[in-house]
Amino acid sequence: MQANKIGKIVLIPLLATTLVAAPLLSPISAIANEISTSEETPLPVLTLDEATSGNTPDEFLVRDTSSTPSSPMLRSAMLGYEKWTLKSQVKQKTNTFIGWHPDFKAYKYNVAGYYFSSTQQSTLSVSLGYGPISLSVDKNKSSGYLVPSNINKWTRPAVYGDTYKNTYTVKKYNGANMLTGTSTKYTSTVKKEYILAKNQ
Repeated sequence: MQANKIGKIVLIPLLATTLVAAPLLSPISAIANEISTSEETPLPVLTLDEATSGNTPDEFLVRDTSSTPSSPMLRSAMLGYEKWTLKSQVKQKTNTFIGWHPDFKAYKYNVAGYYFSSTQQSTLSVSLGYGPISLSVDKNKSSGYLVPSNINKWTRPAVYGDTYKNTYTVKKYNGANMLTGTSTKYTSTVKKEYILAKNQ
């Protein structure tokens, strides 16, 4: 008889603890599931610098890093993201000067040509009106090649190509995956880039 009484005394507090803890854990689980759902997407996630670099897909996400709460749970709940969707891409110029080849800082005289190796690629950073962009020079070349130049003139390798204006519809979402605003942003893109020896 005494053993039964002890069993009842022990079991009752345990049951009470379970009943009290259940409603406290439920909202936390709901928040975690909501955050997990907003992050499960096949779209690529870029930084803001990558988003404006000009070399981007038609649709992608940009994480919001404007505020960084110290608590990991608060950070996940508060930080949202932007969804960028390409609305239009309009050609601005054809075969236009983009910038100087980054490996050549000055004009040279008495040069018959400039050789470019396929194993060494350079990155050119320029601004075409909608923020800075970067492009890899010779990224599509499978072998080395020679760019001819006038041996009797001062020359310098330059990058040319076609420029485009990109118009993106940007939807901003908070950490709860709720739409909070829509805006339009613009970037630039360079296509069909190539190198010529430009005379001074």
